[in-house]
Amino acid sequence: MKDRIAAFQSTRRSVVRCAMAGAMAVAILSPLTALPSFADSGVNRQLIPILGLTTDEHAVGTVACLALSFEERSDRSGLMVHFQNGPGRFSQMAQTSTDQAIRRAARSLGLSTDSWSVAFAAPYAGMTICSDSLSAMVALTVVALAQGEVIPRDRVITGIITPDGRIGCVGGVALKVAAAK
Repeated sequence: MKDRIAAFQSTRRSVVRCAMAGAMAVAILSPLTALPSFADSGVNRQLIPILGLTTDEHAVGTVACLALSFEERSDRSGLMVHFQNGPGRFSQMAQTSTDQAIRRAARSLGLSTDSWSVAFAAPYAGMTICSDSLSAMVALTVVALAQGEVIPRDRVITGIITPDGRIGCVGGVALKVAAAK
């Protein structure tokens, strides 16, 4: 399956103006693990592709999927972000940058995160997500779900969300695009 790589463009408000050309093949290589359940209704779940690099001596681009669960709660006790530990894991950097990116993207769109619960799972045994470059894709997916939208499965972006709500640059883009072909 080959699809274009394109940046997410919100149908309501544009967060970014960034596009990459190329082809992408996303394969889910292992079964998904169950995400923590916040409630039986009102929970949106989505697989999202991310682009990354291996941490070997010679970095290689890679495409992986994360499982994301989003719920808007009835209380307003603040953003709750949960990173499931197993089968894959998230480094402290990945966790911090993802939490910040969700808050920054929401703020740039005038959305309150006070009633959001978000959970992530890396469904690959032994894999540790250890970069901040997934944070733009994750944050844009969360704000889309909060607005009742879904990012098509053939869209992906690599980058961070800057404090002013823009997409920031990350390294290894050429290797990531090559992996997505």
